[in-house]
Amino acid sequence: MAGGSSHKKKRVKKPNKNEGEGQEHPDANTEFLVEKTKEEKEQHRREILRQEVCLVALRVYGSGEDL
Repeated sequence: MAGGSSHKKKRVKKPNKNEGEGQEHPDANTEFLVEKTKEEKEQHRREILRQEVCLVALRVYGSGEDL
């Protein structure tokens, strides 16, 4: 059969027996996301707002312009 050798069946890789159950050596760089409490979220939001107010104040008062 001419040209039949290029159409050989590809071998199918068998899945690892531990593949579905988790890794034997987990990735050390994996980040775990921890849900913040409502209080922590509110505190973070207030901190961001405080920083924004400080930046605006620096722009206004740091420029030396009189209001």
